[in-house]
Amino acid sequence: MQTYHLSCNQYDAVVVCNGHFHKPYMPTAPDFSAYDGHLTHSLYYREPQYFYGQNVIVVGAGSSAEDICKALSPEAQRVYQCRRPDDNAISPLRQGRYGSGHNITQHALIESCDNRTIRLRDGEILNNIDSIILCTGYQYHFPFISGSLASLIKNTGRNVGPLYMDIFCPLLPELAFIGLPNKGPSSHLMFHQARYVASVFSGETTLPSNRQMLAACQHAKYPYSKEAIASGQLLDYQERNFTIMPLLARLAGTASDISALETLYRKLGQHRRNFPDNYRDMPLSLS
Repeated sequence: MQTYHLSCNQYDAVVVCNGHFHKPYMPTAPDFSAYDGHLTHSLYYREPQYFYGQNVIVVGAGSSAEDICKALSPEAQRVYQCRRPDDNAISPLRQGRYGSGHNITQHALIESCDNRTIRLRDGEILNNIDSIILCTGYQYHFPFISGSLASLIKNTGRNVGPLYMDIFCPLLPELAFIGLPNKGPSSHLMFHQARYVASVFSGETTLPSNRQMLAACQHAKYPYSKEAIASGQLLDYQERNFTIMPLLARLAGTASDISALETLYRKLGQHRRNFPDNYRDMPLSLS
């Protein structure tokens, strides 16, 4: 666990940098106990040659799954990407074989395992599966949120809240989180979050009252809806980043024009969709 302890004139404060508080998300379903091949998470993936000549299932449709499938293609015998059909923001739905080894195919999610025979949710059977790589993301893991603190901050593993501006605990504003959310251009967002936290803890900026921060979490369109707080689920952050960053900059008293960043970010997303197999090698048009 890594925290940064700040001693300021007005605050004795703790800033949590979320990159140090992640653990792999290992789904409880399906039950992998009957699988006798190599089961791992993308966190532990290193080099594709370790899977040379293997039949590999990659579970997921995000950036990690897409990149690992393509890296495995020239090394593995077959690469089966098992994914939800409606999750195509990063990894587009594909028909037939693709990849440099012409051996990647897309399939339904896993239903059950029997030794190295895998049954999928649509009834398809995949035989002789040597390895399964779970690209299932990560869970927020904050060991210090326990006891009375757990009544102030709810951590579902995927979501944390209520937090004012996705940073401050309304009932314990000496505790600040940097790195929530982690979708979108997160490094730019964290820069503005850090500037805002520094301005608050140095006394240059004053937070609203506890009641006002709670009201902002519960009633305003930003940052949370009532339903999101009640269920412990927070809104998807990706689109909100471009609203949050200039707001954070204004609150911290710094100037910020993120329009160029937003334009670049959206063009990069479209570029990746236009050239899913070689987007890194294709020139990016900014016109």
